[in-house]
Amino acid sequence: MQLYSSGSAQIGINAEPLSIIEGRQAVEGTQASQQSTLVEFAEKMIRNLINHTESFSIRLPDPSSITGGTQEYIPVTAFQSWYNSFSRRFAANPYFWRALNNS
Repeated sequence: MQLYSSGSAQIGINAEPLSIIEGRQAVEGTQASQQSTLVEFAEKMIRNLINHTESFSIRLPDPSSITGGTQEYIPVTAFQSWYNSFSRRFAANPYFWRALNNS
């Protein structure tokens, strides 16, 4: 296995309880059914992303650890392959995500 160290990237994900998200004020003109569909889409999309990228995780030495610990890393290519696949499937059928079984 070859490891490359030519740069780094950080991705931030903000996870909030559904009760907080549901309590927010909707954008004017948005209906409750649209909101629940968007929430369901977002949940399924993120779960699909996590399931896909977790399978690519690798454990490497943690450069900030004094005790020689390790940290899990996910290659950027895992995100790129997920995005390409998701985009292709979405273009073919915008409702394919409804059949995703993300456990």
